[in-house]
Amino acid sequence: MKEVRVRDFDLEWMPPWADYLSHGIEAEDFESLVIDGFEGRQGSGRPSGAAIALTRGRDVFIRNCQSEVGTETFLLLSDVAGEGMLVNNDLSRAKKVSQSTLASFTSSGNRMPRP
Repeated sequence: MKEVRVRDFDLEWMPPWADYLSHGIEAEDFESLVIDGFEGRQGSGRPSGAAIALTRGRDVFIRNCQSEVGTETFLLLSDVAGEGMLVNNDLSRAKKVSQSTLASFTSSGNRMPRP
């Protein structure tokens, strides 16, 4: 996938929940992904999931997003390279921001979880 945009997406999980649903947004094999204005969390009853899970991609821009109450992990990265930005997000309701390193990400103006 090239140049994918997700904008103003509000995810609400409603019962009954399928066992295979684990992440709010999941993308694989992408280049230039923008997630702007997402509000959500991982699948209900799936604490191992993440609000956003990204695998094998490059160039990620996540901005103006909000973690929902009950978010275990906001962002799960696996084999993601290139530019990364995490800007103006309210992640205060997440237990943790990421299970992966965000060292390569530019981060600015984010409201983070309390330690």
